[in-house]
Amino acid sequence: MYKIIACDLDETLLDYNKQLSKENEISIKSLSEDIKFVLASGKAYQDFIPYLKQLGLYGKKGQYAISSNGTMIVDCENDEIISLSTLPFVTVERLFNIGLKYDVVIHIFTLDKIYTYNLNQDEIDYLSGKVVLTVFDEPKIDFLKNEKIIKIGYSKPDLDYLRVIEANEIVGFDNIEPSYASGRYLEFNKKDIDKGYGLKLLADKLRVDKKCIACIIDNYNDLSMKPYSALTIGVANTVEEVKPYCDYICQRSCEESAVSEALEYIKEKGLCI
Repeated sequence: MYKIIACDLDETLLDYNKQLSKENEISIKSLSEDIKFVLASGKAYQDFIPYLKQLGLYGKKGQYAISSNGTMIVDCENDEIISLSTLPFVTVERLFNIGLKYDVVIHIFTLDKIYTYNLNQDEIDYLSGKVVLTVFDEPKIDFLKNEKIIKIGYSKPDLDYLRVIEANEIVGFDNIEPSYASGRYLEFNKKDIDKGYGLKLLADKLRVDKKCIACIIDNYNDLSMKPYSALTIGVANTVEEVKPYCDYICQRSCEESAVSEALEYIKEKGLCI
């Protein structure tokens, strides 16, 4: 029986409007109490909370969330941080200054806020009011020197543009882990910290073997969970380069409650009760 099902949020559990469907909600709530349904996302933990509440997981004993691409693991019962990885300020400042040279929105994630520079209407429309941003206009981040920074990222709906930045600029860094998400984000965590790291850490804490772990994914930054999962399921809108790594591809997309299909697939195969 699967004991952990790790699931991405954007374009996987959530539709393109950041909504969690009633069908997905019912399917998740019908899981056995022995199964931990773990949200694993690049989102900040505070942005998980409305969805955790909708699923009845917030404040519930024995439920966990993996946020900011594995940099934070949180106990949903009491919001206790059980694992945290931060970036040195000098690294964040260097990445921020690189971002200033390009036409990108820059997001800097601390424990409780997302600080945003060069916010544009496209990013506002994409986030659909589901994320609270603290916008600043001065091209400097000295005010964050004493903050715990867990992630910095660039946003532009053009992966080729972002890949050029990585190829040309992200050299000489030996302490960061780049990742791509949602067809518009290039994000940087501490080296070797990703969703897979977070999933393994949680599994070790709970003493859950890999054979009892499944993950539901759609994008590049989800692939790090595959080595620690016995089953990898992609929704229909999974990016093409990621699909070959999946054991099963749903017929339904995130717009059609694909996670409900994924959970039904697990049950039909007798892999979960």
